[in-house]
Amino acid sequence: MEIEKRSRLLLVMMLMLIAPLLTQSAKAEEMSAEISIRVDGLTCPFCAYGLEKKLKRLDGAEKIHIDIEKGIAHIQVVEGKKVEEKDLKQAVEDAGFTAKDIIYGRPQK
Repeated sequence: MEIEKRSRLLLVMMLMLIAPLLTQSAKAEEMSAEISIRVDGLTCPFCAYGLEKKLKRLDGAEKIHIDIEKGIAHIQVVEGKKVEEKDLKQAVEDAGFTAKDIIYGRPQK
């Protein structure tokens, strides 16, 4: 019985030590996020430039890359910031385009 109590205590202590590490790992993934937006209507570098200007104004947008051929805007988000979907859609619309798919995720290496 005494061994069982010690085992439980040891398990609880280990979980208490590991839990903060797991939380930090999840937060790090969130903070290094990239957002990809499929945009209808991108046909030329001038179009891409106009869209880039609007996306750069978003609070939290750090780096913008527009892939004209694929019609996708990639936004690197500042650590600790979150860009709302409604704000993304509005920025794309203000640039004269339509946002189709918005994907939140980590940058691809």
